[in-house]
Amino acid sequence: FYQKYLSIFRSNPNMNVTKKNFEEFYKEFEDQLPKAEFVSFDFEMTGIRCDRENYTDLPWEKYNKMRMAANKYRIIQFGICLFIRNVDGSLDARPYNAYIF
Repeated sequence: FYQKYLSIFRSNPNMNVTKKNFEEFYKEFEDQLPKAEFVSFDFEMTGIRCDRENYTDLPWEKYNKMRMAANKYRIIQFGICLFIRNVDGSLDARPYNAYIF
């Protein structure tokens, strides 16, 4: 799995979306999204301080804690990763991120 994961990054070494490459990545993203088995999101904020996280939190509890933090701090980077199933059953990760400012 680890080597497959690394090869994904080598095949897409510039996962940073900028004004200069937005059109290129948008076309790729639009093409790949319907093929995704699942999608993950990630946000980087100027700070984050919320109620103590607990690994036993239910999804709605985690969501509410993160929502309160997001209302207090500013999101500065957004990440999205598409996971696409290959014919052999393995998954390819297609990560993208962009700064939001």
